Amino acid sequence: MNNIKLAFISGGKRMQYCADELEKYGAECALFGFDTIIAKSRATRCTNLESCLGGSSAVILPTPLSRDGMTVYGSSPAIRLCDLFACIPKEVPVFAGVVSEKARSIARSCDMEIFDYLDNEELTEKNALATAEGAIYLMMRNSDKTIRGSKCLISGYGRIGRYTAKLLVSLGADVCVTARRSISRTQAELEGCHTVTQDLLHKEINTYDFIINTVPAQIYTETELSKMSSEQVYIELASAPYGLDKRIAEKYNIEITDGSALPSRYCPETAGKFIAETLREELTKGGIL
Repeated sequence: MNNIKLAFISGGKRMQYCADELEKYGAECALFGFDTIIAKSRATRCTNLESCLGGSSAVILPTPLSRDGMTVYGSSPAIRLCDLFACIPKEVPVFAGVVSEKARSIARSCDMEIFDYLDNEELTEKNALATAEGAIYLMMRNSDKTIRGSKCLISGYGRIGRYTAKLLVSLGADVCVTARRSISRTQAELEGCHTVTQDLLHKEINTYDFIINTVPAQIYTETELSKMSSEQVYIELASAPYGLDKRIAEKYNIEITDGSALPSRYCPETAGKFIAETLREELTKGGIL
């Protein structure tokens, strides 16, 4: 891996830890667009975009690539996608996470393809477990109750819902799962959870200490929200449009605990290593490493 330079553009602590992990394998990593640099980072901090990209064998962008579809997420100073892509030679591969169609369109206009490292199933699985651990952390931080003996409702039983349920059951919580598919409810029951269909949620919604949503659909309507108490802890792990209408939640004084991007917030070092493992595999396949 001699003379292999990887350019990292923005991404916070997680991507800096990712760069540090790849440096262990001999890559030279350059950073630009980060507002703060972790003290132990071994990567080179660049003062401008050109010096960061110069001579790079691959460009590593954050996850998500962009929130607004126009600028690189978290970049400081703000870096426009069109300006960034114009500076990258066409032969240099570009990697990012959660690449929107708008961002892909800008890339295509520059005759560039972006590889989404979150398409990797192993990485998605690892991130789901990290998110579940982060959810437990948020529960403990936002309540005066122990997990053991508490009543928890989890909406959705995909990767994140499944891992969250398993952790809560192992900690002694009374866990109930609501899921649209009957097979998901059956799986939850076989793994030690109760289940409830969504049409019956309104009858028992006020009995739970914690409500953790993983479904990007507003399954909690005003019917359910009007019965909830401000003492209940609602944790939102899903992306937009989320599990409820925030305006209606505010009407009933329901506080929403933000659980977005938990791997980067809760365990950035581990999350960075996860991405590094995936990138190392992809870069090796591409003959770069």
